[in-house]
Amino acid sequence: MRIADKSGFLELISVISVGCLAFSVSLGVALVSLSCLLVVLASFFNFCVDYLNKSVSELVPNQLTKLNKLFTIWAILLGLVWIILSITWSVASWHQIGSELIRSARLLVIPLVFYIIRTPQQALKVLNYWVYGQIFVMICSYGLWLGLPEPWATSSDAITYFTPYSNTLDQPIMSSVAFALIWFFRDHFSSTWCKGIGFKNILHAQILIAMVLILLFLNVCFLMIGRSGMLSMIIVITLVGWWCLPSMFKKYVFLLPFLIFGALYISSQNFHDRIQKIPYEISEYQNSKIETSQAIRLEFWRRSLQAIKDKPILGYGVGGWPSAYILALKGEHGIQADSPHQQFLLWWVEEGTIGFICLLAIYLSIIKDSLSLENPAKFTLISLMAVLTFTSLMNCPLQGAGISEFFCVAIGTLLVFRKSSKGNNPV
Repeated sequence: MRIADKSGFLELISVISVGCLAFSVSLGVALVSLSCLLVVLASFFNFCVDYLNKSVSELVPNQLTKLNKLFTIWAILLGLVWIILSITWSVASWHQIGSELIRSARLLVIPLVFYIIRTPQQALKVLNYWVYGQIFVMICSYGLWLGLPEPWATSSDAITYFTPYSNTLDQPIMSSVAFALIWFFRDHFSSTWCKGIGFKNILHAQILIAMVLILLFLNVCFLMIGRSGMLSMIIVITLVGWWCLPSMFKKYVFLLPFLIFGALYISSQNFHDRIQKIPYEISEYQNSKIETSQAIRLEFWRRSLQAIKDKPILGYGVGGWPSAYILALKGEHGIQADSPHQQFLLWWVEEGTIGFICLLAIYLSIIKDSLSLENPAKFTLISLMAVLTFTSLMNCPLQGAGISEFFCVAIGTLLVFRKSSKGNNPV
């Protein structure tokens, strides 16, 4: 059976579904969940059309050939299969297992997006949605700073810390990655904004891009208080400097993060206060006071390492970190939590050393696959992975609603920009 060519309609529903997810990643759990459902439905519809247009003997080899080009997809599937297998020895309740499986399943956004976004032209449209969503959140943040009423700003940190939808941890990280994407795709956005806004000179669009980048930087480092986001912005700007500075200056790039750090420490009160708290919070933990963010992290990390020592190979099974933490306390007073605030330790405790290796394989596969992309996508994806790796050392970005989809939809979209032998890639 073969149906008529519906490529235009397929492209429309694919771009709209992924575009909705890309736009909504900072706008709250409800919109993100609904957008994820749209992506799943679009993937199912694409598969049905592929199935009807090809025999099974053609469809499976064709899809395998496409996936064989990417280590990332196979690494993700391997990691998720191991997580599912760990159900058999999990010490968690079925409720905990189900919750953790849902969180881990967010990784499927990467292969689903890669499957339904099939051309660089479609990927560029998705990146437009992604960037416009981040610009919208940034404008709302400045509006809150100016004291403008924003009834749609639902975050509990909206008025105090100018974070309209997400939290003070996630949004600065997202804005830092958005800085990298806008910079490396600046030629695309210059052209798009020049046509869309009606600028007669592309220089005007370039000035607008520069203003957006400056506003993003100021928003992260001066308005918001997310320490991880501020340090992520330093990482991003350092990588931008490495790739964009002339060769004769690249040997001095290692000084750039120290210069930015020093300048922010002097000029940004928020940055100064957040950095200055680190030694105090560590000393509080040394005095057995587990009340600050760093003290809580250190406590979770220490107990996680104790748990790993007890079950190093297979771990405690999916959803088992809370139980492993309680066991590691050995009757001492602890803190109720569902993760160790460290992505690598979470997988290591729950899925054992094998799971830890699977997570490393996912990260390394994405970096490996990024090397075969067009330069803007390659530089953006490597910058994104630098931020993701850094935040994974301090938090669990792949488990959180919103920020996990933020990273996954960006990775899946950027992987579409593979180098073309025909030289007709729009990037």
